[in-house]
Parts: sequence; structure tokens; C-alpha cells
Amino acid sequence: MAEGQPTLVGHGPDLEDLLGAAAAGRLGHALLVTGPPGIGKFALLEELARGLLCERGPAPACGQCPACRRVASGAHPDLHRVDPLAEGFAELTIHFIAERENRPSGAFSGVAVESFLRLVAGEGGWRIVLIRDADRMNEETQNALLKTLEEPGPGVLLAMESSRPAALLPTIRSRVVERRLRRLDSGEVAGVLAAVAPDLARDSAWVRLADGAPGRA
Repeated sequence: MAEGQPTLVGHGPDLEDLLGAAAAGRLGHALLVTGPPGIGKFALLEELARGLLCERGPAPACGQCPACRRVASGAHPDLHRVDPLAEGFAELTIHFIAERENRPSGAFSGVAVESFLRLVAGEGGWRIVLIRDADRMNEETQNALLKTLEEPGPGVLLAMESSRPAALLPTIRSRVVERRLRRLDSGEVAGVLAAVAPDLARDSAWVRLADGAPGRA
């Protein structure tokens, strides 16, 4: 993996399988990654997006080409991330997904998924939407997303992750391909902690308490 690229731990086979499906033209337009919180579900989606947008893709991202550098800097025109907590919202409201003229004070004011997908692909390939904590969508928001799932447009990948997939409407789940990720083993957890929190990694109790989910620690 190229220097400076995030390391995906424990889910390499899943990434390889998804990129292989894309290369063979078998990757659907809607993906839902599920599993316990803190195991790296969104990290997998980030790596998938990198691999699809890389100039060598669909393949593991090189980390060096202009497209990879744009993804790393958050400036790639064909990648749209939806992360409510990062924006300061506990709930993934309809304003993240759909355009509404009447926007209450304090509502999300960034680019909606609908607006992003209305644009032509800036680099002529994939247009990718990544949604973190999809279970934070209320019913109104999910119904707005349903329209996008039914009419995604060419070259679109709408990829979501959730630790509580039962919170999603049956109509949403019936239109996505669901992939459940496993918990990491103790060695993998220790490796993640050593990279991001060395003080925790030196205490084996933290590895046990993580219970296969480094994010939990």
C-alpha cells in the first residue's frame, strides 16, 4: 500500500471481492455494509471509493495518482461523503439527502445527495456517495433516499454503512446488496491500536475490552 494511504485492517478480502465485482461489471449501484460499531465499516467504503476512482482502478488504490490525491484531500468532484456526526448532527435529516426550499434555521446547509447526483461525473467515471451511520436517517429521510435508490443514474454507487440495519425500512434494505463484516481478531485489534493509540496497545486489557472492534477501545 502506498505511503500515506490509510490501512484497512481485517477486511482486505471484502475489499478485493468488491473491487473484483466492479472490474467484472457486477457491482450493483447500492451497497449496505453492516456489522458491529467500530470494526472499520466506513474505512472499507472509503477504500472502495479510492479503488474505484483511482486512475488504475477498479483495483486497490495506488495512493499516488492525481485522482487518489484528490480523494485524500477531500477534493475529488465525483465523491460525496455524508457523515452527520462530523457535521454536528445526531440525526441524518432529509436536508442531507434532498433539496428543500423551506430549510429551518440550524438545518444542514451543505450539498444534498440529490444535488450531487444531478451533476455529470467530473472525471467521466463513477459518481460515489458514501453514507456513514445510515441508521440515523428518520423515516422521511429514508423515503427521500428511496427515490435515488430506484433511479440511481448511470455510473452511480450509493454505499452506506450501519451498525443497526434493522432501523432501516424494508424498502431500503430490499434495494441494496448487504455485506456483513466480521469482528477483528485480537492481533488485528492490537495492530490498529498500535497505529492510532500506542498507549492503549501497550495494555492488553484494552485489546480484550475492544471485543474485536478497535473503534470501541
